[in-house]
Amino acid sequence: MRLLLVGLVWIMAAMVLPVRATERVQASRAIAVRVIDLVGAPLTIRRRALEQAARLFERVDVTIVCDNSNRLTSVPSKPFVVDVTLLGHGNDPLTTGSVLGSATPLPGVPAISVFYRDVQELAQSYGVPSEVLFGFVIAHELGHLLLGPHAHTGLGLMQPVWTRADVLNGVAQGQFRFSAAEGERIRRRLQ
Repeated sequence: MRLLLVGLVWIMAAMVLPVRATERVQASRAIAVRVIDLVGAPLTIRRRALEQAARLFERVDVTIVCDNSNRLTSVPSKPFVVDVTLLGHGNDPLTTGSVLGSATPLPGVPAISVFYRDVQELAQSYGVPSEVLFGFVIAHELGHLLLGPHAHTGLGLMQPVWTRADVLNGVAQGQFRFSAAEGERIRRRLQ
């Protein structure tokens, strides 16, 4: 009976482990993400998008910590906490469909917004999985919080506008990433 109980506890724990739980999380290199879903995005899409964003940050030795129920688990003592709010469309009719997210460095908990319906529509029109594009948008907006408002670059993940070729090559094929210099700045910001 005791063995069964221990096994059940392990199974339940595995269901709420963070995206990257195989290594010990350093508090100074962790981003704790809380998702506020105002559009009813499917849980599997949210999970896959966060996993995609986590993979981009793993490349610069930063961990994203979250779980499927939006309750933080295995959170280091002082992570960088970010609220990710999923909205339908941007509020400005001139930018709806062309701006996929925004970052707001609030004093308490910084926040990003992702315009989920716009991400879905763009992903569908370009023929890429929406969760992949969604994950890259999350990573791009987290990049703004960590690199500053003038973080746009001429190439890659932090460029201000993604063309069709960028989405098909950089996003869908996973070629977009943070540069080595951006990774260093992100790690410094998290310490």
